[in-house]
Amino acid sequence: MKNKFVLFSFTLVSSLFILVQCAQGSGFKNISVDELYEKVKKDGNIFILDVRTDNEYLNDGHIKGSKLIPVQVIKERLSEINDNKNNEIYVICRSGGRSSNASEILFKKGFKKVYNVLGGMNAWKSKKYPME
Repeated sequence: MKNKFVLFSFTLVSSLFILVQCAQGSGFKNISVDELYEKVKKDGNIFILDVRTDNEYLNDGHIKGSKLIPVQVIKERLSEINDNKNNEIYVICRSGGRSSNASEILFKKGFKKVYNVLGGMNAWKSKKYPME
């Protein structure tokens, strides 16, 4: 009976550990465009990484001061942003899909404070937040 209890306890603890790990998901966090806007208003020097295409960035508008590195080439161009490995990085795309992929790449490459912007530039525009 005691062995069954120990086995049950071990199984329960192991299962809880796995659930916690899954719930935490990726190492990056998601934030809303409202949260990003408040950060931009508070500190104009935050690092925003736009991972859309050149055409989208130039023709559809972008957040002032953002750095463009399309997600398709982000792995090859990480050296351009390595100085930000320990700083907050806010990753944005058109709607949130590519930025989520880029955020995962950055986290796996050692970037510590990565924030994926939910809704992307579509959500930013819908709020009529400032753009260039």
